[in-house]
Amino acid sequence: MSWRKSGNQEDIGRKGDDYLYIPDFSCVDHTFPKLDFETSLKMFKLLSFDKIDVVLNEYAGNRHLHTFQELDHPMENGKILAEKLSGEGFVPTDLFIFLGDHEKWAINSPNRERRLVNADYFKKAVTYAKACGSGHITIVPGVVFDNDYGESLKRAAQELKWRAGYGVEHGIVVSFEPHIGSIADTTERTLELLERAGSATVTLDYSHFIKNGEEQEEIDRLLPFAAHMHFRNACSGSSQTIFDESCIDYQKMLHLIKRQGYSGEMAIEFCSSPWENQNRVDTIGETVSLREHLLKLWKETE
Repeated sequence: MSWRKSGNQEDIGRKGDDYLYIPDFSCVDHTFPKLDFETSLKMFKLLSFDKIDVVLNEYAGNRHLHTFQELDHPMENGKILAEKLSGEGFVPTDLFIFLGDHEKWAINSPNRERRLVNADYFKKAVTYAKACGSGHITIVPGVVFDNDYGESLKRAAQELKWRAGYGVEHGIVVSFEPHIGSIADTTERTLELLERAGSATVTLDYSHFIKNGEEQEEIDRLLPFAAHMHFRNACSGSSQTIFDESCIDYQKMLHLIKRQGYSGEMAIEFCSSPWENQNRVDTIGETVSLREHLLKLWKETE
């Protein structure tokens, strides 16, 4: 994790000659999908962000970076992205790769040819990540096919294992995000996958588990495996809600993050998408409110 140091005692205080360090939260570019990518960068700069998670997405109406278009020429396009980000004063903290339909493009598809195509795009994504300056990639773990969890898990683990190894060889940390509707949609299933997936880590977002009614203490078991984190308000039945309705105990979460020595990046991620009804909150207001709340708690949490 990259940290910000301040000598302003009013902001964070001091203990003797030692400064207290506070996290420099990143943003996620798809928070503002109705804006084009360049305008989104300017919006985040107005909100005082310096770091950004970049999403390569492939869906109708996407006004940001399209996965296949960007990865057709990964080195060239990655360098172009690096220039855009640098020009607006941003450092990339994650490259999230989404190829499209969760089943059609699942890394654990039973269709071998589909897996090979997917694998080729992953290798291009690693090239793209290195070219744009991101040391971290997030992918999705696949789904359960034909109601056969065992075989689906086996294929997902195999695919994640070699991807994580390939990332290590090229200086990139590879994580998968356990998410609603995936093969890793519960804490227990995520741990089963991690046990079989070599050096793969997770991009941990509590909201995907909270929505389905899991207790926060259960989700905490995944924190030692996290290399990247997303923060978003959620409650039982809703994967994205307003701050006042969130049932996540952020103080407890930050306490564990500090105690366990978490060193990855932390992103504020609010979406504006019809998926999971994630288009019903003020993404600007919630982003600002949650970041301020987390920074306040960070200073108060031992």
